[in-house]
Amino acid sequence: ADGSAGEPSLGNNPVMGLVSSGLACAACGGHREVKVDMFSDLSLSIGSRKPSPFGAVSLEDCLDAWAAPEALEGARCEHCLLAEACEMLRARKMHLAPVLETLPASRRHELLSAIDADLTILESFAPAMPPPFPHGRGPSGDGHAAGATRSAGGGGGASLSLPDVVRARCHKVVGDVPAGRIVKRLRVARAPPVLCLHLKRVIPTLSGFRKDRTPVVFGPTLSLAPFVETFQGDDEAPASKGTDDGKGPRYQLVAMVEHIGDAYSGHYICYARSDPRTPPPTAFFLVCCFFL
Repeated sequence: ADGSAGEPSLGNNPVMGLVSSGLACAACGGHREVKVDMFSDLSLSIGSRKPSPFGAVSLEDCLDAWAAPEALEGARCEHCLLAEACEMLRARKMHLAPVLETLPASRRHELLSAIDADLTILESFAPAMPPPFPHGRGPSGDGHAAGATRSAGGGGGASLSLPDVVRARCHKVVGDVPAGRIVKRLRVARAPPVLCLHLKRVIPTLSGFRKDRTPVVFGPTLSLAPFVETFQGDDEAPASKGTDDGKGPRYQLVAMVEHIGDAYSGHYICYARSDPRTPPPTAFFLVCCFFL
């Protein structure tokens, strides 16, 4: 392997690559965490994309669905949560001003002191929170270790978490108002020399399993460039393999495995390219145990 220090050793397996799972705030773009893992194939869903008028989806559509941001239920960006809580306390103080004027001085002082105390505590953490991650910029960090995670704010600084007491105060002020929805996004951090794609056709249902027979169309070549994201600001980040004149990883179809049957039983056959220099479709031959 030609990996640098800290990078997971992929060995000599040509199908091994690295995939990054990034968490970011959909509101401010604040970067939260990047996790890098090794992969031997990418499993792609088929039914998540609307078929064409001919009832088929493209392989690029399946990759788009794989890389699409996924909202994490219940997760909030603490940068946005803190900012929203401070803003709501300031607004509450302003809106209560006419009402406070009608109250006795002691009671008015008590209410204002309570709001000011909460606001002072929350604002004291605002300078320590990382600035929002700029929109459109990729994750920054050096977490190359397989399964390792790295938290970072804008500019590569460490992402700070609010203390439990402060987080509870923010939630009490904000309530059910959504503040900073966290989304998860997958990208290929290092493309393997040989890319294996798996189409998930077996779908669980209430009555068991069924096989998704939606046709998936693909060409003899595939560019993985839209789905690759290297770590910015990291001089030691490994370059993706199989680049084509700086246009990103590009692959040529060499084999396809097809399952004949239903979700519970069937038979596998394989189409393999005999000579990469021979143009398709005559370049492929069928491998099947029925003919051996």
